[in-house]
Amino acid sequence: MRRVLKTFLMLLLCALLFGLLSYLLLDYREQGIKEKERLEKLVSEGKEEKSENSSSKEEPSKEETSQEDSEEEEEPEAVEETKKEAEGVACWGDELLSTQAAATNSYTVVLQKLLTDQGYNLTVANKTLTETCSLTTMKMAGVPMTDIDAYIAKHQAAANGAQLPITEGATRNLTAEQMTRTDQNYIPVLFMGYYGGWNYDTKELIEQQQKILDTFGDYKDSYIIVGLAPASGRVTAEQYNADMRAAWGEHYIACSDVCAQGALSYEGQQEIAQAVFNKMVELQYIQKKADA
Repeated sequence: MRRVLKTFLMLLLCALLFGLLSYLLLDYREQGIKEKERLEKLVSEGKEEKSENSSSKEEPSKEETSQEDSEEEEEPEAVEETKKEAEGVACWGDELLSTQAAATNSYTVVLQKLLTDQGYNLTVANKTLTETCSLTTMKMAGVPMTDIDAYIAKHQAAANGAQLPITEGATRNLTAEQMTRTDQNYIPVLFMGYYGGWNYDTKELIEQQQKILDTFGDYKDSYIIVGLAPASGRVTAEQYNADMRAAWGEHYIACSDVCAQGALSYEGQQEIAQAVFNKMVELQYIQKKADA
């Protein structure tokens, strides 16, 4: 009887254990299914969110794209080049005084003193010649001899066989020092033509002046022209100054307007120097050392 009871209890215990195990397995399976569903749901929601974010980014319009491309292709603005500061003032053309008198009283000497006294750190290069013609001035500036010879041929044709003055038909011999140029970055001051070389045709003289200006660099447009009608009287002062003003405008200084004592006097040379100085200040060509 005990043996039967013992067997019964063992069978009952086994049944209970089997039932418990079955329950646990079933519960574990259900939890696994739920966890799988939860993970699948999260993955699905993540994909949808990513899709929405991608679609929410607006594609740029054709107009915007075109504008962006245009901006990318647009070349950078050119940087304006700064003009190099002038190294000095170059006085070209006629010296109206004798060599001895010019050493202390020429307008070029007076101009240098004016600039220094007023605090301007500029050297005046004296490229003037005594009693010479505009043809020689062009030669010294480096204007091609083919251009000069063309003027001489023109003068000969106009003379129609008559003897030409030396000033209209030839150039002076110049030294190597006179032909050397170191003033291309200077402010040009041209005072030329009093002794001839242009066949008394102001249009031709203006052409010659321009050819000399063209030999300069950055400052070839920052120039001053000083004019004195020739003593021969073949061109009147009124016509000469009218033609020069028409060509050079505010850049022109007429000696007859500024020289109370005449351009060939010491006082006249001082007046020319002062007029050139005033014109450079007026046209803002020069700067003092303190302002540089």
